[in-house]
Amino acid sequence: MGIHIYVLNFCTWEVRIVRLDTRYFGELDIPDDHIIHFANGLRGFEDHKLFAIINNYDTEEPVPFFWLQSLKDPELAFVLTVPFIFKPDYAFDLPEDTEQILRISENSELGIYSIVTIPGEVKDFTYNLMGPIVVNYSTREGDQVVLYNDNFSLHEHFRS
Repeated sequence: MGIHIYVLNFCTWEVRIVRLDTRYFGELDIPDDHIIHFANGLRGFEDHKLFAIINNYDTEEPVPFFWLQSLKDPELAFVLTVPFIFKPDYAFDLPEDTEQILRISENSELGIYSIVTIPGEVKDFTYNLMGPIVVNYSTREGDQVVLYNDNFSLHEHFRS
């Protein structure tokens, strides 16, 4: 599977590091709190339950894109973005089953992402507003929500 876990102990606190193989970054060491469990997998990839959210390590500037890397398959990775950066009025209600899957409480820290499609040229990049990835960082549980809303698109173009 290409996953190795080791523990670093720095006096009073402990950091668990996961080493995983990736197609785009080679071998990476990431903190285990970057690993998200998707009970239902992702649409079309239901047998992939564990993913790591990987920042872009090659830049010092903040970048609005991330990688969602399967721990099961180094070849399976998705580019993510934060949809609110490009569509500030993006809003939806979480389905009740998603709230249960994510074990949401009033103290939950949530992240909402869109999968980016990269068909070729930069001008053709799109992001998916109908299938957001919702992560509860407090429980490290994730779910891909399917939204049926005419105001959202599967292929929303980035605007400059």
